[in-house]
Amino acid sequence: MLVPLGEDGPVVWPSVGVQFSLSTVGDVAMVGAMRKASASVDVLGIYVFSHGADRPMLAYPSTTARAPAWSPDGTQVAFTEVTGVWPHRTTTVRILNPTRGEVRDVTVVEGDLLGPNYAESLENSLCWSPDGRRLAFTAVSPGGRFHVFTVPAVGGVAAQVTSGDDAYDHAISCF
Repeated sequence: MLVPLGEDGPVVWPSVGVQFSLSTVGDVAMVGAMRKASASVDVLGIYVFSHGADRPMLAYPSTTARAPAWSPDGTQVAFTEVTGVWPHRTTTVRILNPTRGEVRDVTVVEGDLLGPNYAESLENSLCWSPDGRRLAFTAVSPGGRFHVFTVPAVGGVAAQVTSGDDAYDHAISCF
């Protein structure tokens, strides 16, 4: 369920750590932290700014959400959640229906980072196929390297589509 922010005053925008995605109808999905002017704590999660709305709506509270991407028809937002204690990483791809507040899991990929120089920012890519039937995303593979994976949007086992050492594209050029 969408939760409005800013009803008791203006919303303070964060200065760092924000990722945006624009839908075909002009709505914006954002992953980041926002704070009500009257509060002292940031609220982390996925926010939706509907076209013409005057305030953001918290669609999914999360401290680990990344890489929001609107579906081609503008009705859903896919995103990743990356969790785990170093070096283990679990990347879960999820799809959010922002009007109903429903979230469903699409797939999970698990892997272990090979060294401390692997930046978490490499896990921040996700996109839809033009027909909305598949998703492509980056994650740490079971072999410990960053790779590009694809999965049907309805869910299933992710298929690694790159090979070699760290064959990822930080900003996936989709399908």
